[in-house]
Amino acid sequence: MGLTTLEAYQRDTFIKSSAIAGVGANETLRQLRDSGFKMQRQTFLNTYREYAGIPKKENAIQYTPKKYYISESNHTLATGFISDNFRYTIRYDTINPSTGESFTRYTRILSSKPLRYGAILDEAELISGAAAYWNGEEVIQTKLHTAEYAEGAEF
Repeated sequence: MGLTTLEAYQRDTFIKSSAIAGVGANETLRQLRDSGFKMQRQTFLNTYREYAGIPKKENAIQYTPKKYYISESNHTLATGFISDNFRYTIRYDTINPSTGESFTRYTRILSSKPLRYGAILDEAELISGAAAYWNGEEVIQTKLHTAEYAEGAEF
C-alpha cells in the first residue's frame, strides 16, 4: 500500500528541511526509516539532491557500464537538424609523435535506436584508429562527449 498524500507531503517536507539544514543524506535516510517511512535509497538520494541543490555529476555518462544503454536522463535534446534519432559525439585526445603537439578531435555517430555504451566505444575505436593512421597521430584517450536525441525519438 502506498503513502497517502499527507504522508508523502510529510516525508518530502522532512527531507527538504534536513537538506536545507545541512544534515547528511545517510543520516536523513536513517531518521526517515526510523520514523516509519520506507523509501528506496536511489529515489531518496535523487529527492535529497534536488532539495539540497546538489548538481548532477557532469560526466555521468562515463560511469555507465559498457553493457548498459545510456539512460534517457543522460541524453539531451539535439539542437538543429539531425538525420537520425540519436547522435553520439566522441572526443579524441591525440598527440603527434614527431612534433609533440596534442590535439582534441571530435566525431559523431548517428543511430536510429539508442546504443549500448560499449557499442559506442567500439565504433569510436574503429574511427579513431583510422583517423590516427591517416593523420600520423597516436590516440591518447577516447571518450563519449555527448549523447543527444531528436525530438520524438523513442527510448
